[in-house]
Parts: sequence; structure tokens; C-alpha cells
Amino acid sequence: MPFLAAAFPQSVFVLVHREPALALASAAAAWESGDAVTHPELPGWEGPPWSLPLTPEWRRLAGEPLPEVVVEQWRMASRILLDDLDRLPPARWCVVDAG
Repeated sequence: MPFLAAAFPQSVFVLVHREPALALASAAAAWESGDAVTHPELPGWEGPPWSLPLTPEWRRLAGEPLPEVVVEQWRMASRILLDDLDRLPPARWCVVDAG
């Protein structure tokens, strides 16, 4: 997000809030379907092909069951997103509920 904020200084970021249980179920389904693979041959990763965002601490998830991987991936991505938003002036972002 810092790159986008700098590249587009007039931009406003919209965080779409979704209930965590629904987001986690969707992420797990994406992993299980194989339709959201982003890193098919990630070195050192022996689980299913990595899907969705590659989070900074992915290596420590090696060998964990898929539900644990999905939860930690969501947690890390959410933490990074919220930290990035916190660095922006409040006028540059807003939150909407996915309903």
C-alpha cells in the first residue's frame, strides 16, 4: 500500500470489512479448489500449492494443517493492511461493510 499511496497521491483506499469466519471459509475453499494458486512451486513449501497472498512469515507455516495456514495467512495480511492504513492520513481511507 505505501507504494500505491505514493504513486497515486490523490487516491483514497477502501477497506472492505468482511466477517472473519466468512473470509476464512472463502480462503480455505480457494486453497482447496486450486483456483487461487499464486506460487505453484514455492521453495521449501511441501503443502498444497501456495494460494492467495504470500505473507512474510510463510516459512514458519510449513507442515501446519491447512486450516492453520489459512488463519495465519489472514491474520498476517490483516495486520499488514491495518498497519499500512494507520500510516495514512484518515482522509485517505475508509471502511465499508461487505454486509
